[in-house]
Amino acid sequence: MSRKRQSLISRKILKPTVQLANKIGQIKRELARLMAMRLENIYQVRLLAHQLWVSYKGKDGRCCSTFFSYRKLLVWQNLVLQAIAESQDLPGAFKLRNILKFEFKRYPYPSTIIDTLQQALETHIAYLTGWPQIAL
Repeated sequence: MSRKRQSLISRKILKPTVQLANKIGQIKRELARLMAMRLENIYQVRLLAHQLWVSYKGKDGRCCSTFFSYRKLLVWQNLVLQAIAESQDLPGAFKLRNILKFEFKRYPYPSTIIDTLQQALETHIAYLTGWPQIAL
């Protein structure tokens, strides 16, 4: 399997252009916080297949643009948590765990999001197996 086919987006587990379409306001607030700028300085956000396109007011007052990873946002974390909760069986949960391992190696995730997702997935796997979770 090629690398492209191993991500949450490429495997069609998450569809950010659809799932985040009604969350532009929340995404703008998160971007303003992460980019250390005022909310009104973010002019436009476009949801692309694999990343965001952001138009904003630069320090010199000019209009600038950049690409931004979904994976740095809490709204992305919430989408992944939802995918974890919706996995109904162990094979699906193990598949998700392998995809997340790939994601964490390949893409820049904040450590807090990695920790949250790993904990949620391991808790869900423990629930599916009927075993109590053991702290590592």
